[in-house]
Amino acid sequence: MYSKKIEEHAYKTFQRDLSSDKLANTIILYGKERYLIDWAVEEVSKKYIDPNVSAIDMVTIDEDIADNEVAGRILDACRTYSLFSERKVVLVKNKVLLNKSANQTLGSDEEELNSLIELGIPGTILIFVSDVIDMRKVSVKRIVKSGKAYDFKTLDREALKAFIRKQISGAGLKISNHNLQMIIDMTGYLNKDSDYDLYSLRGDLNKLVALTTSGEISGNDILNSIIGDEESYIFDFMDSIIENDKTRAFKIAKNIMSSVEGERKLLGNIISQFELLLSVKDVQYSLRISNFDDIANVIGVHRYRVKKMMPFLNKYSINKVKTILMSAYECDKNIKSGLLKPNLAIELLIANI
Repeated sequence: MYSKKIEEHAYKTFQRDLSSDKLANTIILYGKERYLIDWAVEEVSKKYIDPNVSAIDMVTIDEDIADNEVAGRILDACRTYSLFSERKVVLVKNKVLLNKSANQTLGSDEEELNSLIELGIPGTILIFVSDVIDMRKVSVKRIVKSGKAYDFKTLDREALKAFIRKQISGAGLKISNHNLQMIIDMTGYLNKDSDYDLYSLRGDLNKLVALTTSGEISGNDILNSIIGDEESYIFDFMDSIIENDKTRAFKIAKNIMSSVEGERKLLGNIISQFELLLSVKDVQYSLRISNFDDIANVIGVHRYRVKKMMPFLNKYSINKVKTILMSAYECDKNIKSGLLKPNLAIELLIANI
């Protein structure tokens, strides 16, 4: 039976290359996860730089260097050997060689630098860091050809679990699989368009560890500590609804309702999301607009919110959305009148969506 090969994350490849002394002389560290980029730079420094002479043997080309001076600064740094360290490290934070226009000229030193990259720099590791790179750039092409580029993208679920466990066990604490999954759900790290990254997660985990009074992290500890990505709960919840995964939807809803005023927040978000969906469908069909940027401009909301609604457009008719909204309004009325307890009313609503 054919099974799709899972691509290895760059941090594992980098770790293996570094530990086996197979790190190329010139590398690019890029991607969304700045935490992993900074970790990789630190690992290179720890392996090759003598801390007593780090100010000399590790040179940084900062972002504020004028674009037309960057190549010359790098060449100057690479022309001198390390003092006492095993290798010299030149860290380039200026991104002009990686992601500006492919036709841009940066000065007479650029071609010399590109040739040096192609030949290799004995005794020196040249590291470029950036969030994105432009594969059209000559310098990027030569680094990829002669050296290596590591794309530190978002961790997958299993790698994320391992990261969280490592942080928690390192603090001498335990966590159950259920509560580990609760952290992932509440942070929204795995949401497709989330801005929540490992630095954000590390901050939340540090807070969680500090507030935990026993040897094992509880659900209440998580609820009182994790901030997560803005609106991540409701996006996770809505994704579960569209996938018809009611078990996961109920699980997320239960986590949300466990927090202070959780029922009110969840119901308010459900109503808000379906009101937005109704507006999007109305604009799409009445004005014959399909592009979500144009729809966002007509409605007057951020494009991100409209983009998140796009998967729902074919799943629900306008009449179905109106029916769900009427049920949600009725749910709100029943809660406020005391006819139904908030958690029961919301669970009944979810069951009928």
